[in-house]
Amino acid sequence: MSWRAGLALGLVACARPAPPTVTSEPTPVTEPAVWRAVSAETSAITDLAELQRLAADFPNSATVQRRLLSSAFAAGDVVVATAALDRLEAMAYTLQPDSYAALAPLVGERARPELAPITASTVLTEVPAKVRLAEGIAVGPDGTRFVGSVVERGLFREVDAGWERVPVDTGSVFGLTVDAERGWLWLASGAVEPTPKPDTAFVGLVALSLPALTEVARVPAPDGVRALNDLTVAPDGDVLAADSMGGGLYRLERDATSLERLPTGLRGPQGVAAHPSGRWAYWADYGYGIAVLDLETREAFRLVAPESVALDGTDGLLWHEGTLLAIQNGVRPMRITRLTLDADGRTVTRADTLERAHPEWGEPTLGVIVEDALVYVSRPQWERFGPGGAVDGEPLANPLRRLPLP
Repeated sequence: MSWRAGLALGLVACARPAPPTVTSEPTPVTEPAVWRAVSAETSAITDLAELQRLAADFPNSATVQRRLLSSAFAAGDVVVATAALDRLEAMAYTLQPDSYAALAPLVGERARPELAPITASTVLTEVPAKVRLAEGIAVGPDGTRFVGSVVERGLFREVDAGWERVPVDTGSVFGLTVDAERGWLWLASGAVEPTPKPDTAFVGLVALSLPALTEVARVPAPDGVRALNDLTVAPDGDVLAADSMGGGLYRLERDATSLERLPTGLRGPQGVAAHPSGRWAYWADYGYGIAVLDLETREAFRLVAPESVALDGTDGLLWHEGTLLAIQNGVRPMRITRLTLDADGRTVTRADTLERAHPEWGEPTLGVIVEDALVYVSRPQWERFGPGGAVDGEPLANPLRRLPLP
């Protein structure tokens, strides 16, 4: 999304034949890893020693390793810079060629890792260019596909004749999710830079009945929140939502009329998924990794994974049969990763890269599980839209891709 922080070093996907990435390492854990609270101040840390401590607290963040590399380069610390670069390469993370050239006087000449695209999805359908900046996606019980549009400020559904607008008063529409038990479609609404007439945008959650699409609930966000973006429905019917710009995590208890802010200490929360037991919620923090929130005690832990697995840069996050599916558009090359969890649900025992650097991608964002496949938005084109929805160039159609889940 357009408000995500810029990267300190240039990154790019590469292409040369290579086998799919599979990480399966033992992850010894003796006690839960408590989530270190992060904030704008944490994002501003540049001191080398403090960044080393931050990297120890977030060992699965390539973003933190990049920051550590930049600080070590500035300080002329060859040991720390070399170790950070090694960690990034272990995470299958690439920098721009000129970054390697710039680093060479300190760490020596290094061959840039070349990672081939992994392509396993096919185009299921396309959202037309006129539905500008469609990012959220949901599928109703009858198979009807829905998308939310940021610039069109609305909800759209696919019909035989194409895509049509669903009449509902919103702001920009971001994440969508279905409460299958109730037969409700929830959508997250708000205002960001590309939102036309942002002062008139509704900020909060809206629920529509399915298939009638009649409004059944409208819950405003607390004062000061500009947008709710990603959301899911927990097993007990509670709705969990994130405020990426403000760093807030929110819970709407079933039949409640106001949102509760959860105290978890995330900086840039994105995708959210719920464990089927109802105890854990998983929230992706774009710059730091994935947090595991105990919904009973409100304690937050870090999802533990092998150090070669990058967990940051995750936008969409979904639960599927004992695994988390992470759509990672904030790492380079971009990828879709399946994270297999242990019985407790707080440790990654295996990570598989299902897709990576697909040549037809723009920026994969959010998705939904449909019959043992991930259906996801692959080209929303955030980069084309400026303030108020002003467009740079001609928008393109936005393919919805289907990725089988082996």
